[in-house]
Amino acid sequence: MRDDLKTGYVCNVTECARWADVVLDKADEFVNRGIFYTLGGGAYIDTPEEYRTRVDDQDRVLGKFQGLRDKVMLVMGQMLNTEVKQLDRAGYPGFHIVGSGASGRSGMFHVDMPYQHVYWPGPFCNPFTFTLLLRTPRCGSALWHWDDIGFDEAMKIIVETRDSSLAIAEMPTIGRETIKYDVGALYVHSGRVPHAIADMGEIGEGEYRVTLQGHGAYLIEEGCAAVYF
Repeated sequence: MRDDLKTGYVCNVTECARWADVVLDKADEFVNRGIFYTLGGGAYIDTPEEYRTRVDDQDRVLGKFQGLRDKVMLVMGQMLNTEVKQLDRAGYPGFHIVGSGASGRSGMFHVDMPYQHVYWPGPFCNPFTFTLLLRTPRCGSALWHWDDIGFDEAMKIIVETRDSSLAIAEMPTIGRETIKYDVGALYVHSGRVPHAIADMGEIGEGEYRVTLQGHGAYLIEEGCAAVYF
């Protein structure tokens, strides 16, 4: 593990299975994003209008997960050595759901800059991204992480390939690390190092990768971190 990535444990396997079941029970609320679904509004992927609508409705859609969010913020605070709270006027941490339709496919090569799309009450610094794995298919769940590609170089690649059919499999594998996720583990990283949902092989019918997802940053004047999705 590198300095960019921190890991802590939030839930045991039994608790994770229970939370994953609650997520899957809300399938009628899932938003189709291509190779995966989301539950909850995502500043990085919704239009501003869609995001505001989903934030306004999030107590109904995500209200059952308050206990899980509280545990995540507690553990994250210990990992980051600061208080962690929900960012006002922003989406609660939400969920990614990946099913068998994603077999043999990966996510997009990207860096995270969702902080450009939410309201901040004051100056902030040190943005970060986090993932908590709740359920995994038998093939496993992982993150591809290109530690040898800097932010500027990553942005150049993203701009050059944005409108092309270049697949993640065609990206250089040199410097690419596969970080395998453990159920119940919370992973926090800057999001500024290029990364992607890893292709781990065949996801069986009825199998799912379910993760709680979010972003955050340090509020300089308030002296704490704030999270959102």
